[in-house]
Amino acid sequence: MSIRGNGSRLGSSRYGQYVSIVLLTLLGVALSAMVFLVAHIWERRAICSDFKSLADSRFQAITNTSDQIAKLISFADNVFLVGPGTDSPAFPGYVRSLRKFLEKDQTEYSAVHAVTWVPRVFRSEAAAYEQAARTVFDPRYRIHPSESSPQDCFPWYLSVGDTADGVQPGQDLSLDPAASKAMDQACRTGLGVAIAPMKLSDTPHAPLGYRVFHPLYRNGDPGNVEARVRDLAGFLCLDLDIGTLVANAFKDIKPQGIDVWVSDRTGRENTTLFRHVTRLGSLAVNPKAINHARDQLQTAEPINFFGRNVTLRAVSTPLFWEIHTIWQPWALLIVGLALTFTLAAHGASQTVRATAIEQAVSTRLAAFREEIDHPQPRRKEPASFPTNGVTRESLLGAPIDSGQTFTHPNESPTPM
Repeated sequence: MSIRGNGSRLGSSRYGQYVSIVLLTLLGVALSAMVFLVAHIWERRAICSDFKSLADSRFQAITNTSDQIAKLISFADNVFLVGPGTDSPAFPGYVRSLRKFLEKDQTEYSAVHAVTWVPRVFRSEAAAYEQAARTVFDPRYRIHPSESSPQDCFPWYLSVGDTADGVQPGQDLSLDPAASKAMDQACRTGLGVAIAPMKLSDTPHAPLGYRVFHPLYRNGDPGNVEARVRDLAGFLCLDLDIGTLVANAFKDIKPQGIDVWVSDRTGRENTTLFRHVTRLGSLAVNPKAINHARDQLQTAEPINFFGRNVTLRAVSTPLFWEIHTIWQPWALLIVGLALTFTLAAHGASQTVRATAIEQAVSTRLAAFREEIDHPQPRRKEPASFPTNGVTRESLLGAPIDSGQTFTHPNESPTPM
């Protein structure tokens, strides 16, 4: 076996070891990246599920608050049906008790901006209604009947709270196309119907809300359209502040970094009614930019709000991601890469050490083989001893004296 062939095999072995370390390192990096991606996907799904749950709880809170308003209307419906007729002397007292009832409900339900009783007044009852109104709340009250409807009208009769659109007491609401359409639909369906979003006051920054008309029947809801039109007694009208309604729904709910949008999308309309924010400065953000923002989570749920198609939309904010930080996948990635590179460094150091040992052994073996193949002859030199001036010839030619003792040059004579 030649030394050159052995060195070539050693070099190939070392090259194979380095290639194995590189391949194992790449495999470790790939496995770490795979674990990171799987953990990131799972964590992302968990956060999305948590976001959906939090958004649903907010949507449910808004729905529960609107249901409370509907229960208020139903309760008021029963109260309005027990009053005396307009020709009774007790009718003004009945109007007075209704006013106290409306004032109480308007105070307890802060989302109710105003409550109005809109009775169906026939020509024969107009004088009695006017007299009761003058006795109870306004001596100058007068009903203004509709010229297009000579038999009955729907005056803005008893109102508690601030009303918008400049509606005057006694004004016939059937003259307003939007109100007339809503009242007709409410009368025929027996359900409350809201008109398009409107400002609830005349101030520049007035909140947006709805005006809801709930039908009242003389003997309760008869259940068919013809009887409803015949027995209609009037309407209970509520102006609802959507912002206050949402704020009341969220008063016991932690922010959690979620904004809630309330939009009206009935027909071709797309009106943003209110935005409940959970961070400072979020009001200055363009709503259209949310759809293009990175890492934004959002979900929407349509609801039927008194006949209007209202969409509730929840959008995540930076605060949401601060609360729900995804750190577990990064921790797994860092640990995986650290273990991979540590093992790679250890393997590389062991390979370098083994390579150094192999090179040293190979060098020593080459020197040994060279010495065997080309041995060098050794020369023997005679041994020399100190004679102290005594030569071999003098020793051989000198007579032997029996009386003398031979003494080594390095020894001292011994006395006899």
